[in-house]
Formats: sequence, C-alpha cells, structure tokens
Amino acid sequence: MHDDKLFLTYNQQMKRLRNEKNIICEGSNHKRVLMRTGYFNLVNGYKSPFVNSTDASGKHSYIPGTSVSQFQAVKRFDDDLRSFLLKYISQLEEELKTLTGYQFDFCNEKGRIPWYDISAYDPSKSLQQRMATISKAYEEMGQKEQKWKLYQSPLLI
Repeated sequence: MHDDKLFLTYNQQMKRLRNEKNIICEGSNHKRVLMRTGYFNLVNGYKSPFVNSTDASGKHSYIPGTSVSQFQAVKRFDDDLRSFLLKYISQLEEELKTLTGYQFDFCNEKGRIPWYDISAYDPSKSLQQRMATISKAYEEMGQKEQKWKLYQSPLLI
C-alpha cells in the first residue's frame, strides 16, 4: 500500500500543482476544473503536450507558464474530437453493416438461408470453422449490445 496516493482536498491539489509541478493553478475557476474533471484525469490524462523534461526518477518538469486552463483546453479539444469522430464512426459502422448484410443476402440465394444457419456458409470449411464463425458473430453482437446499454445508462446521460 506504500504506492497508494494520499487523499488531498481540492485546495491541497491546487497547492501541489503550484508548488511541486510549477503549474499555474489559482482561483475558483481552476478549483472548479479540478472538481469537475478530477486531478488524475486532467493532469495525467493531458500532460504530454506540457512536459518539458522527465528526470531519472520519472518526475516531470512542465513548460514554464503552463496552467490548469491549458490542460482544460486540451481536454475540451479531445472531447470535441471524440464526439466528432464518434458520429462518423457510428455512421460508417451502420453503412458497413448494411452493405455486408446486403452482400450476404445477395450471395446467399437472396436471403433464403438465415446468416446463423450452418448451411449458409462455405461447405468446404469444416463444421467447426463454420460454427466458430457463427459463435463469434453472436458474441460480438452481445458485446455491442452491452456497450450500447451502458452508453444509454441514465448515469451517463
């Protein structure tokens, strides 16, 4: 347990940022950023652009003048980029599913045999290989369904 981090109040976190890391952290706005984002999420999550050097013990030295506001700006950019990409990744996923389903049905006697039926797959493949493919598809659908349920959780909305 010697590696555990000690609990620090927001004021103590601000003091540590100022005194130990030489990061500008002052006033109620910076305190609010720490309260909403969390010290670890903000500093450890977005420190890379601000690290000037790292000593042998792994302690970082930050670019002079670095402030909590700058960490927050990088985090906002990251959040916006994730939202932007998610929109298009989701759209691409939907289109690929549609095209895959269409091609599957087209090649499979216009959908006469359901995708989960062993006879819908290449008979030159072993029964075990065909069953493994179907099983993997069910597994992936289940994982996506769980992620979607978590994403729609009222705690995240």
